[in-house]
Amino acid sequence: MKRGIIIWLIIIILSLVLFSFAFRNKFKDDYIIYDVHEQIQFTSDVPKFITAMDKAKVDKIILLGTPDATFIYKEGFENHHENNEEIMKMVEEYPTRFIAFPTIDPRNESELEPFKNYIERGAKGLRLFSGQHAWFYRFIGPVNRTEQYPILDYCQENNIPVMWNMNPGKGTLQEEFEQMLEKYPNLKVICPHFCLSSINDTRFQEMMDTYPNLYTDISFGHFFEEGLKRISRNTTKFNYLFNKYQDRIMFGIDLVITHKTGTDSDWIYNLTMCYRDMLEKENYDCVVKVGKVFNTDAQNLNGLHLNKTILKKIYEDNPKTFLGEI
Repeated sequence: MKRGIIIWLIIIILSLVLFSFAFRNKFKDDYIIYDVHEQIQFTSDVPKFITAMDKAKVDKIILLGTPDATFIYKEGFENHHENNEEIMKMVEEYPTRFIAFPTIDPRNESELEPFKNYIERGAKGLRLFSGQHAWFYRFIGPVNRTEQYPILDYCQENNIPVMWNMNPGKGTLQEEFEQMLEKYPNLKVICPHFCLSSINDTRFQEMMDTYPNLYTDISFGHFFEEGLKRISRNTTKFNYLFNKYQDRIMFGIDLVITHKTGTDSDWIYNLTMCYRDMLEKENYDCVVKVGKVFNTDAQNLNGLHLNKTILKKIYEDNPKTFLGEI
């Protein structure tokens, strides 16, 4: 009698374990999530960032090297190697979590050797600022300057991807950028923020159609509220774009994590989930509050509600392809 009860208890326990496993996996994402666009000022800023990304289920993050101007809003292009070293430390401490894309000054041919050193230490890509018209173009432009050719030659020869901030709607930037894309046809380049062409989607599509190695990300940076509302008002257009370029769009947020902005873990998590909800849900609210800036209380936004196949490409497959992991 006792033996029969024990057997039945074992059967019940095993059934509960199997049910729990099946239930958990039914709602488990069928992909890991890469965030391809983040900036962190100091290694001491990492713990709050990791806490938020754990909660948001973001697994791997590309950290972009940046000059002081990004963090403290000062003129010029200074101290970029200091931040490069910071993100290299972050990668060394969290090798399965972070991926480094150091930046260089394209005016200086001698930047090739330190960049090679970053690659030898584990960096996976290059970040360029010369097409960012509002801030850096007047200091380190034009986009097609010849001093950077040795570094881009090295990247193309070694399959090293490049994130290149660009504003093709200003002056001659589109012409300069396309000259570089034509010169380096095998170089994988991500032009972030829908290549600043989420309004002018004709220009966006022309560039994406012409250059098969051109990628983009979904981040809007400081203008996230405006960008998410733009998608909310135009879901038909953006669903078309996401379907058409589903193999070259990647997930990114473009947070700028510093000591001074007051960006705590809750702010990082909430903003990350605004982007995830935009991709995954039909309707969502985006509520982000920190200090006196970078706040939003956007209610009843329309999301794209993308299917799992496209989500997996945006979150995992496309970043892996871009990074040369598959």
